[in-house]
Amino acid sequence: MQFEHATHSAMAVALLPFIWRWFEIENFRQTAVTSFVMMIAPVAVITEGRHRPIIERMTHRSAGCLLGSAVALASLSALGNTLLPSLLVLSVGVWIGYHIQNGRNGVRYIGTQFALGLLTTLIQGPGAVTDITPGLERFVGILIGVAADCWLIVFWPLKGDKQQ
Repeated sequence: MQFEHATHSAMAVALLPFIWRWFEIENFRQTAVTSFVMMIAPVAVITEGRHRPIIERMTHRSAGCLLGSAVALASLSALGNTLLPSLLVLSVGVWIGYHIQNGRNGVRYIGTQFALGLLTTLIQGPGAVTDITPGLERFVGILIGVAADCWLIVFWPLKGDKQQ
């Protein structure tokens, strides 16, 4: 079962160059990171043959990134690129992400991804934000990576998945 799961992980990453070529994607690093990170699961879960924790992690990664990027974009459109309001949004957003990440609930990974989505969108270098592309590229890259993993789960399920 562990070998089969490791093969799933390798195939998820191996599919990416074909997806990149098909959609003419040039620079979406997050697809490879997402495809690999999402397939990391505890050995006990793998031996039980369930994808539930992997699907949950995919959902949390996508939702957290979307929420963080949405907050960043909303703050940019409402407050503009002024320094003090941007720092305030950034500080409060990282604080919220930190508290979600360190909470006792089952959505801790959303907090991590929320903060990363916020940071990726709001911090792009030494100057003001001039382009929302980095946040958008991260989110689209995550979605493509999740889609590659979902494709494998649907078309090549683990043995235990067929019984549930």
